[in-house]
Amino acid sequence: MKYVFPVVVVVAIALVAGAFYYGILDFRPPQQPPAFSVTLTKTVTNLTAQFNTTVVGGVGPFSYIWDLGDNSTRITSVGTVTYTYAVAGTYAVSVLVRGTDDRVVEARTTVMVA
Repeated sequence: MKYVFPVVVVVAIALVAGAFYYGILDFRPPQQPPAFSVTLTKTVTNLTAQFNTTVVGGVGPFSYIWDLGDNSTRITSVGTVTYTYAVAGTYAVSVLVRGTDDRVVEARTTVMVA
């Protein structure tokens, strides 16, 4: 088992001529941001698709940048978007999810509309 003891050391140096210097040596492990992942699901009816995300971890609120696969994009503050395609076909859809700590994760799926 590995033990980590956080340590902060203050170093002070007194020089001749009355000058005094000090510094802080911080040996604590860096804070790790929370784990962050996203899953993307879809529901399709004819030419209309609804995409939903599930975010686990991270620091919210989140912003969502959607690439809907037909040169259309959407920016939302919620993890759901509904979109009606003009032409039947198969489209590659992705969403970038950004937390308030500026970490970004991406999820992708393929949707077939008819």
